[in-house]
Amino acid sequence: MFVVIRHGQPTAAPVDHPHVVTTAYVRRGGEGAKAAGPVVAGALRYYAAHQKRITTPG
Repeated sequence: MFVVIRHGQPTAAPVDHPHVVTTAYVRRGGEGAKAAGPVVAGALRYYAAHQKRITTPG
């Protein structure tokens, strides 16, 4: 299971060939989805907003 960007929003979905893989570890964060989920969602939103600049060589 991966989180992918669909229509500018992170969405959980199975993906065979992801372009971006993100993980987060929140020390003493409690349950994973509550602690790490917002961190990963923020990172993916940033990537979606800046994807062209990030992935363009040079």
